[in-house]
Amino acid sequence: EEIENNIRFQGQYFDEESGLHYNRHRYYNPDTGQFISQDPIGLLGGSFF
Repeated sequence: EEIENNIRFQGQYFDEESGLHYNRHRYYNPDTGQFISQDPIGLLGGSFF
């Protein structure tokens, strides 16, 4: 018996139909290594540099 688990690291949810990972507010494409939607907080999050 096989059990499927769509929950990934740090609360990511894997959408099997699209192949994307949902990270609460935006989608991540593991094939390209990039988020495909903007961060909802935008520039208000500050700079890490």
